[in-house]
Amino acid sequence: MDKNLQKLKDSINTRGWSANARINFNKFIKAIETEQGLIEQIQRIQSIIDDIVLNKEISQFKKCLEVGTEYYRARIINPEDDDKLEKGIGKTQDNKFMGYNDINSREPILGIGGEGRNNIAGASYLYIASDPETACMEIKSQFGDLISLAKFKVLKPLYIIDFASEKSFQRKDTEVYGMSMGVFFSQLMFRFTQPVRGENAYRATQIIADHLRKTGIDGIKYKSFFTPGGINYTIFNCHPSAIEFCESRVLLHKQANHSFWDFNNETEIMSNKDGKMLIYDKTIADEQKERLLQRFKRIE
Repeated sequence: MDKNLQKLKDSINTRGWSANARINFNKFIKAIETEQGLIEQIQRIQSIIDDIVLNKEISQFKKCLEVGTEYYRARIINPEDDDKLEKGIGKTQDNKFMGYNDINSREPILGIGGEGRNNIAGASYLYIASDPETACMEIKSQFGDLISLAKFKVLKPLYIIDFASEKSFQRKDTEVYGMSMGVFFSQLMFRFTQPVRGENAYRATQIIADHLRKTGIDGIKYKSFFTPGGINYTIFNCHPSAIEFCESRVLLHKQANHSFWDFNNETEIMSNKDGKMLIYDKTIADEQKERLLQRFKRIE
């Protein structure tokens, strides 16, 4: 076959496979929203995950959280918890501020928590982040909120599915499924990252997460939408023998540098251009600490 003709054929196929990938993923989302053909679409997605993620490309998707690595989880401190030492909130003898304790920093007890990106209401998974910044951004606190930032450490290897990094796929699988595997998984992975709203907003990722959990996988890794370079994790196997609570500390949501992009003038509007309100100022901080010392009870 003429090389130019072959290039044209390959280009047409590539566009078609890319379009089919988006169409098929959108069928899955639409089925969730309308419940028309839901079982069929779920079975199709699960078969692709079993074949590609857990079999042919498992080396790309299955990763290990090594023993000793540390992760973070943040919670907005409820002012009603200020005088509840049993929850961990308080000040030490040397005037350090302690956040929520182990049980109150971990995942909610089964049956109590609301739904999340990867769990239905009442399920008990641990959501953690790669770094303190990401953990704090994910809880969407407001100026003036106190935050309890907990640190966790992995005690035994945890095997997770990586939906955070780019993957490459074999052409034959694209041909078998009649759609671009790269485009399909890009759509799927972004679903774990993008903010969503409305009824059944998390149902797609909940279905996928539950399927992976049943295979014995310990958790899922995915990008943070709010922190460039930040990574989030949902840990199914979050028993204290697998990942332990180390400590927690209190942070104050003090200020942010909001950026608003003006497309017409092709510029940004900054809420804090000089950045002075972002730097830790000991004079101001000491005033805030004095208020907290009066507010918190002493931990004996």
